[in-house]
Amino acid sequence: PDKTTTITFSEVTDGLPPGTHSVNVTNALGNHTTGTLTVEQPATASVTGADVVTTPGKNTTIEFNVTNTGEVSSGYILNVSLPSNTTAVAYSNAGGERQRNESKWVWKTIVPGETVSPAVTVQTPSNSSKTYRVNASVLTKESVVDTTTTTINTGPVSISKAIDANGNSEIDDREILRAIDYWQNGESVPHTNGETISDLEILELTETWRDNRGI
Repeated sequence: PDKTTTITFSEVTDGLPPGTHSVNVTNALGNHTTGTLTVEQPATASVTGADVVTTPGKNTTIEFNVTNTGEVSSGYILNVSLPSNTTAVAYSNAGGERQRNESKWVWKTIVPGETVSPAVTVQTPSNSSKTYRVNASVLTKESVVDTTTTTINTGPVSISKAIDANGNSEIDDREILRAIDYWQNGESVPHTNGETISDLEILELTETWRDNRGI
């Protein structure tokens, strides 16, 4: 009598939806009590980033979009891993706090549906033409909730990829007009190792723009 016993439970929320639930507890002697259990909505988020095309040694900015896709406000961390032979020369923090000497940001609160867009400007080696992979992950206090990989391409690329200057895998209005200029003037397309646009290729690019198809 007059003693208190603390009972703990594990994994009792498996399969329970978010919300408040009634709990009944009965011990071996048949004594029972009731209470409530609150299951919180887990924090979720998405992270995206576009591939970029540049030339060796040139500063290139990569922007990431972190969106709270859940139903509750939460804190998030974005961790960006740059290739070892590239150098970060500038950052845009988008309201977050960046860890010193790291491409890592924290936001104390991002509300549901809100997107923050931090960026890092990277310099690649001037004597190397290749594709660099940039990995990014967004974390909550519980775990990693999403990842993405973008590329920095400093070597010759296909004409369609070179025309897609903003790296969104689509041909927009300005890009198709630029392609037409290259074709009409017989100019080589930058980042393609001197290739020019043939009649067939300009038709294909125009159809891609017309049909709003990805490349």
